[in-house]
Order: sequence, then C-alpha cells, then structure tokens
Amino acid sequence: MNIHLITTDSNCFDLFERTHVGTNINCVIVPENRIKSEKVINVIEHAEARKIPVSIHQKNSYFADSLPPASVAISWFYSQIIKPEDLACYSTGNLNMHGGKIPEYRGRSAIQWSIINGESELGITWHKMVEKVDAGPILAEDVILIPPEASAWKMRQILIEKAIKIFP
Repeated sequence: MNIHLITTDSNCFDLFERTHVGTNINCVIVPENRIKSEKVINVIEHAEARKIPVSIHQKNSYFADSLPPASVAISWFYSQIIKPEDLACYSTGNLNMHGGKIPEYRGRSAIQWSIINGESELGITWHKMVEKVDAGPILAEDVILIPPEASAWKMRQILIEKAIKIFP
C-alpha cells in the first residue's frame, strides 16, 4: 500500500518503524510556510536518507500534480488545511493524528490549551480527515494524565508514544 505522509515532524517515521505497518511511504508532504524551520528541515533530511521524495505544499493550494499515486494519506503534526479535493484522492482513506480530545480541543495548540485550561488529561485522537478541521469520524482515541508540573514539550513526548501505540 502506498502512503503519502503529510507532516512537520520527523518522529512520524517512528510510527512506521515501530508499528511495522506493511506500507510504502512514497512521498512526504511538508508545508511551504515552515520549510525553513529546523523541524521541517529535519523531516526532509529523514525522508532523503530513506530515499523518499518530498513535496512542498503551498499554503491555500492543492497538492502538487506530480505526486506519486497513493491510496492512503497520514497526517502527523501538520499545520495546513488540506483541500477536500486532495482528501478525496485517497481511495483507502486518510488519517490524522490529533493531540487533543475531539470535539473539545479541535484545531491547533490543543496540548497547550489543555494545560492552560487546567485539564487533568490530554486526549490523543486518530480520525479520518474531512473538510472541517478535526471533525472526521474517530478511529482510535485515548487519554494521558497531565501532571500539575507538566510542560507542553513533555506532554508532547508522551502523546507521541501513545499515538504510536494506539495507531488504528
């Protein structure tokens, strides 16, 4: 099965290496507006080391016509809105890993808002992507406790481990 990996974070490769999903990542898609960030540079380096082509997604645009075909898209810490026409291109479907409870914490910065709001737990949600942000059918979800001294960075690291563990 060919997959497009849509991401801004190199730990996305752990998902495939640690779950042994029988797939072929045939393209990594990164956002143009983050192309100079250390995180996205790291994603590109990881993709190149694995000989996976990288496509730059222009903000408010469609995916490039030159993408190799794929039946599935997986979004991992991605910061751009993906157009419905692009989502419809994946015959087997598309998944998003969201670091927050849905619907309470849809959208960006869910980890930070959960901490700021004094929540006792942080949600991890795998859902199908639809036109509306973080609104698709939920495929897997879990929570992790937020200790009083928690930082967003520490919670993010725990979230990543749990997201890999519950990958649907």
